[in-house]
Amino acid sequence: MRIIDDVMPTIMQHQLHEMTTNTDFHWSFLNDVTFYKDDLANTMNKPRIPGFSHVAFNEYRPQTDIMNYMSSMVLCMSEKAGTNPAELFRVKFGMYLPIKDAPLHNNIHTDMKYPHTVCLYYVNDADGDTFFFDKNREIVDRVTPKKGRMVVFDGLTLHASSMPSKDYRISLNLGYANPKHLKKV
Repeated sequence: MRIIDDVMPTIMQHQLHEMTTNTDFHWSFLNDVTFYKDDLANTMNKPRIPGFSHVAFNEYRPQTDIMNYMSSMVLCMSEKAGTNPAELFRVKFGMYLPIKDAPLHNNIHTDMKYPHTVCLYYVNDADGDTFFFDKNREIVDRVTPKKGRMVVFDGLTLHASSMPSKDYRISLNLGYANPKHLKKV
């Protein structure tokens, strides 16, 4: 895992924050911020933590016009992370809101079930750390969100978000996967 502060120039950091908090930016409601249908059996008895997302890019294709606006930002992040922009698989924003009596962290997961690299960028200063786990699901590290900070890690690393105690937290998750290595699981 690598932590890179000020991964983009300050002006780009401000533009991204302003874009995601603008009333024209479309957020979709999620019943659970870490739930996806393939894991229904694994999440049945776990708390569901609601939040919002915006998928800007998925399966190597833009999903919204936001990607046109963000292209230089994504190139900047890719370069600093040492990832190949041609392998960008998904770009997903997440918005986390304070929830009374939220658990220490949300559901432990990996973003995809095949080899990939994750660049997790924090759009704003907030509490609500990202936790990292070993194979026994023991916490081995945690990173506090800071505007302009990006965490680069092996996507098969177990991790979990957590809810902020006040205000909101916005993150940007970039997933990179070589198309040759993708396989349906």
